Amino acid sequence: MKKNLFKYLILLWTIILYNSCTVYDNPAPYFEDSEEEVTPPQRKILFISIDGLVGRELEKSIPKNLQSLIDKGKFTFNSISDEKSNPVSTWTTMMTGVNSSIHHVEDETFTAKADASDQHAEIAFAPTFFYRFFATRPEYNTTIVSSWEPLVSKLLVEAETQVITNSDEITRDSAVFQLANEDPEVMVVQFRDVFFAGQGKGFTVENQEYANAIEKVDGYIGEIMKALSARENYDKEEWIVMVTSNQGGSPDGTSGSDAFQDRNTFTILHYKNFTKQEIKPALIGSTNFSQYAGVSDDYIANVAEAADGNEYNFNSSEMSVEFKFKKNQHINHTSQAFVIGKTSRENHSGSGKGWGVATANNKLIFYITFDDDVKYEYNFGADINDFKWHHIAFSLKKQQKRQFN
Repeated sequence: MKKNLFKYLILLWTIILYNSCTVYDNPAPYFEDSEEEVTPPQRKILFISIDGLVGRELEKSIPKNLQSLIDKGKFTFNSISDEKSNPVSTWTTMMTGVNSSIHHVEDETFTAKADASDQHAEIAFAPTFFYRFFATRPEYNTTIVSSWEPLVSKLLVEAETQVITNSDEITRDSAVFQLANEDPEVMVVQFRDVFFAGQGKGFTVENQEYANAIEKVDGYIGEIMKALSARENYDKEEWIVMVTSNQGGSPDGTSGSDAFQDRNTFTILHYKNFTKQEIKPALIGSTNFSQYAGVSDDYIANVAEAADGNEYNFNSSEMSVEFKFKKNQHINHTSQAFVIGKTSRENHSGSGKGWGVATANNKLIFYITFDDDVKYEYNFGADINDFKWHHIAFSLKKQQKRQFN
């Protein structure tokens, strides 16, 4: 009996060894629901505006706390504000995402103005992002901290928590308090002292008062970031910190025009896991054309240097020119403003060889003067006082006789 049992055990072991060498298909995967719930991180936004801080002035001397945000951020010193670069228009544009030609807000009432040419037209309404949060995510805790009362009580009235302060210093204290003791999903903070330091004195770091104001606000931002990182649930939160300016300003202390320096701002998008990246946009904006005032020293034209002095000369058999033009309805205009070309003339009715396009009342005029001083002019005929975009294209073809298409 024992022998038979031993034989059976050997047979069973042989079968097991044999089967263990056989390849079988993998069993279908089986998943069990985890009893532990994975909570997604809370995404939050901190938006800080340093009003009046010119982007290219900041680039000259970046204080330490802004540099810390840049080190883990996407940033540029070449962002631009609304073409109406005053505080009312720029803040409305930042908070609504549309420019002044759409929102039509012009004063501290922060209400759109009726179209003067059509008093019966529907008045524009551009909602702020606080309004959109209120309408779509009413459970969100939204906060505005500023010393500019109309901004808080009129433009951003839908913010759940509204803090009106008396100074930038109190604005800093209030922002720190909100981060330490409350739970905002979105918080907007406005600092104004840099703008006040530049207004009338110079929006440039060569103005010591302006430079000192930048350093002081940078210290305020450092304290706000310290309060943010000290939050109890900071490790479970994902904060996007955006720091920008609403407008720029000129070295002479003026501001509010559509000139580049008055519109030049900066933008920093900071996130703890970002890698540093500078964004250098190709600036596309309206060129500032100046009219001829009768004295050559008063004439200002935008000049682009050609790589080769012979470039853009009409000295070959054919040349084509194409551009788009729109007259700015917010700027007063007179005749003869130079638009595009290569010429030594100061205006289209002056003397000098070369070719160009200039305004003439409500029209665009093409003109050319050949080497033998023969002149030619052509009126494009389009009415540019409609303040719409006009696509202009023309070609010059040189034959035995002069011919223009």
